[in-house]
Amino acid sequence: MTIPSNASAAVNVYLRGGGLESYAGYNVATQSYNPNLRSLAVVTRTSTSPIRYERQMPNGVIEVFGQADGAATFPRRVFPHRNSRPARQRVDV
Repeated sequence: MTIPSNASAAVNVYLRGGGLESYAGYNVATQSYNPNLRSLAVVTRTSTSPIRYERQMPNGVIEVFGQADGAATFPRRVFPHRNSRPARQRVDV
């Protein structure tokens, strides 16, 4: 996932197996981006220090992005480190 320096700019999620999803339309109140038009997944910033984002799919699976690369400016990258299944069964990656 690449994170812009400005929260209102689009976030890009690099998908396993290839591909890219962009999320735009950041909502300050919910700290979420609009759903992706293809996958209908939603990206939410859940913490700023340490940086952490969650990508929730319509089927309930949540990907947690919390392994930051340490960069202070764009492109900051945050890598996935955990998936949660609908029954909240945690899978570390």
